[in-house]
Amino acid sequence: MTFAGAYRVAFYVHICSAPFVLVNGLILLSARVRRRHPKWHRVLGRVQVGVLLVFVLPSSVVMSRHAFGGWPAGLSFLLLSGATAGCAVAGVVQARRRRYDRHRRWMLRCYVLICSAVALRLISGAARLIGVPSPEQAYIVAAWVSWLFPLAAFEVAERWRAPTVRGRRASAA
Repeated sequence: MTFAGAYRVAFYVHICSAPFVLVNGLILLSARVRRRHPKWHRVLGRVQVGVLLVFVLPSSVVMSRHAFGGWPAGLSFLLLSGATAGCAVAGVVQARRRRYDRHRRWMLRCYVLICSAVALRLISGAARLIGVPSPEQAYIVAAWVSWLFPLAAFEVAERWRAPTVRGRRASAA
């Protein structure tokens, strides 16, 4: 792979916009900010989804075609981008319908997926530290594990804490 053309542009767009969604997401998760400054929550939420859908995810798709680890890692990043976009759009739809509990869950899923970038680097760094014999294979595993495991853990936790309705767990969107 050469660091040129569309990949180069996507790389710089990604490294400039992705940290913003990580930090802004933390602000949006704050119940205190949401309660005290609901207008700011809405504005920052719109900016978050806009930056995510216009800059972060399209650049991810371009970069996925040239992922270390080849097509298996690239497929993981492509599916991650699609899942993240789907969660963000579902969250916006639920907010517009004033179903704020569902909105919260979709946006939490979205943030869990956004944080996969951090998990990927932690897993990859740990693999390097323990001396995994094949860095490329370790990266492929990390590419999948970095988002599938946290998302599965989130889903289990959400189902576990879902309120019961007539002895049954309520459906969590």
